Amino acid sequence: METVPLLENAGCLGLGTKNGRGVLKCYVEFHDQRGLPLPENLETELRRFVKDGSKHESVGGLTTLQRTQIADATNFDYDRFVRTRHSIRDFTGAPIAPEVVRRAVSQSIKSPRTRNREMRRVHTAYDPEVRKYLLSFQNGNHPFGEKAGAILVITTDMRQFDMIGERNQGWIDGGLFARSLVYAFHAAGLGTCMLNWSASSAEDRRMREAFSIPDNDAVITMLAVGHLPKTFNVAASPSPSADELMQTLVTTERAKRAGSANTA
Repeated sequence: METVPLLENAGCLGLGTKNGRGVLKCYVEFHDQRGLPLPENLETELRRFVKDGSKHESVGGLTTLQRTQIADATNFDYDRFVRTRHSIRDFTGAPIAPEVVRRAVSQSIKSPRTRNREMRRVHTAYDPEVRKYLLSFQNGNHPFGEKAGAILVITTDMRQFDMIGERNQGWIDGGLFARSLVYAFHAAGLGTCMLNWSASSAEDRRMREAFSIPDNDAVITMLAVGHLPKTFNVAASPSPSADELMQTLVTTERAKRAGSANTA
């Protein structure tokens, strides 16, 4: 229980400590509101910890929502929205303002992530010369990349994952975040194109050194963002039907036999 105060006293006032305080505060309130006892060996320290929290910001715990809130927020033609999203390779060349990127990042923070840890990072190039140099490390952006208004490098801080079972989670979380960014920019009327980072370790190292991207950040993808011309062409990119992608799960006979043996 002394860990969080020690971290706070050392100046570590990030999301982790704030969330820790919020969760423990809700834990004590939950028990008190229902007349439930707290663990005897921890009660004194828990109550002192929560009381001491008045001088520290806390978040976490529970948020109550109404179904009507979800209904109101989703009252639009989502099918039309997703079907008008395309990978764009035809930009006007106009710059993208940093506040536009900041808003898209803010909206994308709500994308799912492992156990509410925060490990997603966005490195953005706005200056034309910086963008040009950054794009020189990626071979799939010619000739449209130079007309993008901003180039984003999306990374994941891999220090958040320390178990073998989570070895792939950083890529999953980073991919979900990148997808959310694409739709946030689409909602803002901007075009995007994913620029894959299927690079060798040597290429990855050179790009990191050129832009001071930490070694602990895994590069998930680059993202070109730009303004749309009045009329432009996109790849037709025919898609399979939903039925071609879907499969109903059934229990195999082998699993049924194993289950019967376990319950015998």
